Amino acid sequence: MKKINITKIREEIIELQINYFFTSSSFEERCFTISNELANLDFKTKIFYNENELESIIENSIILENLFKSKVERIGLNTDNSVINYLNMLNVIKDITEEKTANLLIDITTFTHETLLILIKLLNFYKKDLGKIYICYNGAKEYSVNEKNEDDKWLSKGIKEIRTVIGYPGFSDPTRNNHLLILFGFESDRTKRLINEFEFDNVTLGFADEENSIQANHQYINAKRHEKLVSEFKTNTFKFSLIDIDSVKDNILQLIRSEKYKEMNTVIAPMNNKISTIAAALAAIEDENLQITYAKPSIYNVSGYSTPNDDIYLCELNLQGNTNYN
Repeated sequence: MKKINITKIREEIIELQINYFFTSSSFEERCFTISNELANLDFKTKIFYNENELESIIENSIILENLFKSKVERIGLNTDNSVINYLNMLNVIKDITEEKTANLLIDITTFTHETLLILIKLLNFYKKDLGKIYICYNGAKEYSVNEKNEDDKWLSKGIKEIRTVIGYPGFSDPTRNNHLLILFGFESDRTKRLINEFEFDNVTLGFADEENSIQANHQYINAKRHEKLVSEFKTNTFKFSLIDIDSVKDNILQLIRSEKYKEMNTVIAPMNNKISTIAAALAAIEDENLQITYAKPSIYNVSGYSTPNDDIYLCELNLQGNTNYN
């Protein structure tokens, strides 16, 4: 994973010879950070947006469309209907595969976790008909900017629905104990709800240490909340990176294949940044026994969710290109 200042991202991308650029509209300012730098480059752009959510998401998708002007298409999604999302993204990718060797760049910053997971699964399935696939990510400089007190900072609250992500059904043996692995972020409220809803025999609560975090101030808050939850629920712990996809994937696989967990049904809930979410996807693609679940938030901190950082993370995505699709 390469860390690049935003002012250098354009020249980096030009060298990659990108044919298609995927991005997602959001209520967050961060949905514009990378796109602003890449406007007028010679590629085709696909803008995904959740048309059932806030009006600002739709408005921002139109702003993004006008930014790229030509060779651009908006694709409507629906956060309440993952099947529609799957089908709409499938159609986009199938069209691209007709070119056989198209190179893709995906700004993963403001996709929902569930949509991103489905997208990665589809790209893996069609990898043999695609060229190189790159991802870029703009981390947040600050979260919950409308709250000054650390204890009051929040990104989302409540859980509207818990569902298995399409493409990641896993394998469940009713004779085995159940293990819930959470890649924890800021969201204590949703994490508590998830643990209580599942009532699993074993819970592992992961967090990112300072060395593998994007912002030290975020990690400090995360660590404090993680410690409190571990004490409250008597969970096991697990460290993971927010900047290295391959290491997170390997650590997840090592954990679930360890002597302690290898005879359990493991469900993973990626609730931290999009880099670690992709790592969870790749782990589940490699080990199809691993199920991924998504807890859809009830509300977001729309007025103060985040401010963009000046750095961009960029890497090529190494997919297996599996032909087996669940």
